Amino acid sequence: MKNKLRKALDWILLIIIPALIFYATQYIVFNISDNIKPKMQIANIVFFELAAWFLVALTGKVKWALRIEIILFWFFALADAYVYIFRDSYIQPWDILSFGTAMNVAGNYDYTPNSRMIIGSLCCLGLFALTFLCDVDIKKIFNKAAARIAVGAVTFAALVVFALGLQNTKLCKELIDFHEGKFRLYVTTQYNGYVMGFLNKMQYMSVKKPSGYSAAEEKKLLDEIEPDLSGATEEYPDIVVVMNEAFSDPAVDGKFTTNVDYMPFIHSLQNGGENAVTGYVNVSVNGGNTPNSEFEFLTGNTLAFLPEGSIAYQSYVNKDIDALPRYLDSIGYETIGMHNYEASGWNRENVYPHLGFEEIHFDDYFYQFNPTLVRDYISDKSLFDQIEYELENRKDSNSPVFSFSVSMQNHSAYDGDPENFERTVFIDGFDDPEDKYVKRLNNYLSLVKLSDEALQEFTEKLKKSDRKTIVVMFGDHQPSPSVLRKIYELNGENYKELDEKANENLYRVPFVIWANYDIEEEKGVETSLNYLGNYVLKKAGIPLTKYRTMLDKISEELPVVSAIRAVDSDGVSSAVSEAGEKTADYRKIQYYELFDDKDDYK
Repeated sequence: MKNKLRKALDWILLIIIPALIFYATQYIVFNISDNIKPKMQIANIVFFELAAWFLVALTGKVKWALRIEIILFWFFALADAYVYIFRDSYIQPWDILSFGTAMNVAGNYDYTPNSRMIIGSLCCLGLFALTFLCDVDIKKIFNKAAARIAVGAVTFAALVVFALGLQNTKLCKELIDFHEGKFRLYVTTQYNGYVMGFLNKMQYMSVKKPSGYSAAEEKKLLDEIEPDLSGATEEYPDIVVVMNEAFSDPAVDGKFTTNVDYMPFIHSLQNGGENAVTGYVNVSVNGGNTPNSEFEFLTGNTLAFLPEGSIAYQSYVNKDIDALPRYLDSIGYETIGMHNYEASGWNRENVYPHLGFEEIHFDDYFYQFNPTLVRDYISDKSLFDQIEYELENRKDSNSPVFSFSVSMQNHSAYDGDPENFERTVFIDGFDDPEDKYVKRLNNYLSLVKLSDEALQEFTEKLKKSDRKTIVVMFGDHQPSPSVLRKIYELNGENYKELDEKANENLYRVPFVIWANYDIEEEKGVETSLNYLGNYVLKKAGIPLTKYRTMLDKISEELPVVSAIRAVDSDGVSSAVSEAGEKTADYRKIQYYELFDDKDDYK
């Protein structure tokens, strides 16, 4: 009887220790009870059990298999916890690519453990001690090498299937309550477990090479390009770019009227404003994923050729690459990247230096200047005031400035009645102003009006300046269709069942290029974000880089390329996948620029 109990205890330990390893190591990273749902916990436990049995097959010893598992996952969890402390983000698959850089600066941090690390590590130590009690007799199972190989192959295959299954975020959301945390890198880890969060992000690690691609040929093609210098000027202007959060003109989505114009200044520029270029820019996202719009504008690359659902800042900008700030810095500009919200959002604090920004500022910097808040966010007026301050306090009075800012004022959600926000725009056609959907839309339109006013005020100040300045403003994306549902109702449409044309319009936002000196006016321009940077450079009299010169030629045949559609020179719109050979050259040269270009960006 005693012998049977002993064997039972051994098997119980073999089963429960892997599960306890998950809970102990996850506690080091983040508290499970706060976020990880029961189905997700079970999925994690299954993974740890499979890992244990694979190690058993590999080593032939249960004790050592469990000990190895404890040490491996304890180390990974501890590293994850420290990385979060240092940069507000957990370890991601693409961090492997920058491991050398991480080691170079590893000695600059304080590694004093916090209470969670200590408690979790003590739990792991306790589990390690339990392995001394485990003496499972597995000779009957593994008495032959073939049996061990078979078990190892099966468990390894199961782990691979598990990892690949986690690449299908939609399926995982349905089956195991997987939480897709896009806006913050850390959310996927905190809601799903540090192992599951890591495995899910592996889907964005690589991009397939285009058919017929050769890095040598693409480099040769770039080397042979002669940039057009005909429009170059001797005196470069300051360039101020504001990518305005969720800024759009819902008039592209349907007809409606309001008590007052919600963007009178921009509408006046669109109707032939002096020294202005206006139109609509096609973006690749709707309702979120802001950094993809930044990426397209700053690099000239398009999300059309990257995996669906990927976030370029998180997955692909892990080294210095060709981008507007890097190029402008090379020709004498001071380059400033600003976002008046958290530095950790979308990995910007790590990405901006890779893009070539000389200075970067986030919300902590803004709060030193006592900005005005609208709802919970720094107002666009305060953002423009800060830009004005940076221009006036440039390091070198003779150097032009390139300032790129991402705003937050208009970020969702649009519900409620905040005390520090006045609703001034009201849509016509609805009897109940307190209807939550009507109120939501009125709030959004009122925020848009504040942005329009802030832009106008800023340009009025610049008219009095003796420094040449170009101002660019565009929206990163429209709000989600549900915010605009009342507009769709007025036009007899259901926002959940939009036709192809209406869906395309969801990805169009207004842009403005304005100068306080004479430039050639244009209106009604239809382009996409990957080309907008070229418009700005040419209006500023700055020669295009070789890569951008090639994009300029591509834009003549394909004036719009986004993840949503491609539009050719005849105005024919299609999915990018259906554009065929027209996009082939762009696909290949972008792949080279993003993944194989080692020094051309310099």
